[in-house]
Amino acid sequence: MQPIEKNSSSKQVERSPVNRSDRVREVMVLPGSAAVNRILDMEKPEEFVRSMSRTDFYWLVKRVGGEDALPILKLASLEQWRFTLDLELWERDRLDIDQAGMWLGRLLQADPERLAGLLLSEAELLAHFLLSHLIDVEVRQKDEISDDPGFLTFDDAYYFRVRNAEQEEFVHELLRNLAERDYLRYQALMMGLAGTLRDEVEEEMYRRRNVRIAEDGFLPYDEAAAVYAHLGPHALETQRDVLSPPVPDTDSPPPPVNPILAVGDESLMLEAVSRSGDPVLFDRLRVEFAGLCNQVMSADRLRVSDAEDLVKVCRKVAGYINVGLERLSVHDPAVAEDYLRKNPLLHIFRVGFSSALEVRWEAERWLKKAWFIRQGLKPVFWDDWGGILVGILQKRPLFFRGAQSQPPYSDFESATEVEKCREALRHMTVLDRLLENLSSAYPVGRQWSKDPLFTFHSLLFNFWARLKLKTSPGFDPLSLEEVRNFFKTVRSGEEKPPFSMGGFKEIFLRDMTACTKEFDEEAKKTLRESLSLVWEKFTEEHAWIATADLNGRYLKFILTSSSPGSAPK
Repeated sequence: MQPIEKNSSSKQVERSPVNRSDRVREVMVLPGSAAVNRILDMEKPEEFVRSMSRTDFYWLVKRVGGEDALPILKLASLEQWRFTLDLELWERDRLDIDQAGMWLGRLLQADPERLAGLLLSEAELLAHFLLSHLIDVEVRQKDEISDDPGFLTFDDAYYFRVRNAEQEEFVHELLRNLAERDYLRYQALMMGLAGTLRDEVEEEMYRRRNVRIAEDGFLPYDEAAAVYAHLGPHALETQRDVLSPPVPDTDSPPPPVNPILAVGDESLMLEAVSRSGDPVLFDRLRVEFAGLCNQVMSADRLRVSDAEDLVKVCRKVAGYINVGLERLSVHDPAVAEDYLRKNPLLHIFRVGFSSALEVRWEAERWLKKAWFIRQGLKPVFWDDWGGILVGILQKRPLFFRGAQSQPPYSDFESATEVEKCREALRHMTVLDRLLENLSSAYPVGRQWSKDPLFTFHSLLFNFWARLKLKTSPGFDPLSLEEVRNFFKTVRSGEEKPPFSMGGFKEIFLRDMTACTKEFDEEAKKTLRESLSLVWEKFTEEHAWIATADLNGRYLKFILTSSSPGSAPK
């Protein structure tokens, strides 16, 4: 999207939402201290800060860090203060006293007079609730002497004692500023502390807080959780008129910039918007995307500790939007743009999340009848596929990126990742049926599951090795001599590593599929694909190990009599 050109009128440029958004973007890519210095070096830093959307302001504070953000807090508007407090002070539906004391302490340093005015007016309930936890109050007559030297006063009438010595300096300074700001209201506040009904006050504060932040997407949990409700692609519109864009208003803050900045470069949403070159569409998506991220934070009950938490949420939302658009448009940016124009981002997100949800439902249906579950085995039985199974079975499904990845699980980012999980589930399902057929004739020894290397590979290759060695059929452990003889057989004609064992792949597939006469053609085709993948891993695992160096204790694909779980019970 091309930026609006600057003209000779500096006032017009300053008012331009695009120009303001660009300036916010420039600041937010800087490290924390550099961002603060960049703002303070502006000709009108206060005007810039207050022109930011409250979402962008909150991102800036979290990026800079609470203590280092004091110069920014001093420049901010009361609305930006309230928004930050609404997000920082609450742990679900309870107000965190420690967080409240910490943040009010920061605002007290930033601008004590404005904080006093806020607490004596629209935030009066917060002042009552907080101080009722922090101080004891006594009302005394003139010249009345108390034996307790711990009580202090500003007026010889209302005496207070701070319960926690660590907070004494903060509370004393706060009360002094309240008294100086409006003594009559200070008196009313102190007089009413003893009768504060904390539960009722907290409930009313929570209600008001939810009303204030609802328009930004922060909904009560029960409402916010609807973001994860199933929605099929057929429910989205492709024919109706384009959604109405927001009406431009040069006097209002621009749409939030920061949330969409966290979206990765591979996003089909950004590709489609860039292709369109439509600034109105982009503004609408920025507003919707920020609200959707906030709704997901509410649904996940996320307590934001730093800017990285905000980035993770945005990438999660962007990932599921990407899944949804790829599913709807088959990776065509033109079709994706059409869906973006005619549907709320919320619906596209839900279609993307539903793609992963449908795989979870499929897995749950299979597990109700799976053979390996009836054998008392765990998902680790399926090796890496087991990691995929664990991830997809989460309440909110996750993609398994591998045991060596950090973190090993993450939210889905593409339709390809969803399809990988669906394919892994098909492989496990058909191999589970194969093993059930084999075990009906040759029972599996229970002691095997105690071996840390025991997986479905062990069952398949022990069975097949016994078949090739023409020894007693079944799954029983092999002696090390039998294992070496088996490898000599499948490596026949190969003198040195890497051993490809290529001539035996088709034999392996033929022998194992011969045990599935009741499978239909589709199941047999899937089984061949699954067994081909298993064979590739088998050959890769043993390609560089000389036959004489094979050690039964470390063989992943075959269990021997020296394996930890193979000793007779």
